[in-house]
Amino acid sequence: MDTCYTVGMRPYGTYKQLEFRRCRALGLLRNGKTFRDVAEKVKASLSSVVRWSQIHQKQGMKGLKVRARWGR
Repeated sequence: MDTCYTVGMRPYGTYKQLEFRRCRALGLLRNGKTFRDVAEKVKASLSSVVRWSQIHQKQGMKGLKVRARWGR
C-alpha cells in the first residue's frame, strides 16, 4: 500500500491514496476509536477527522471523494 504524507498544509498522494486515507479513518471510527486516535493513526489533523466524519454523516461516501484541484 502506498501512503500519503503531508507537504506543508496539503496532503500529498494520488486521489486513490487520499480517499483510502479518509475511508480508513471512517472505518477506525466505526470500530470505536476516538477522533484523536484516528488522527494519529492516519496522520491527519484532529479537525480533518472530525470534518470527514461530519461530511460522511451528511453526504455519505460521495462527500469524501477528492475533488480535482486547479493549479495556476
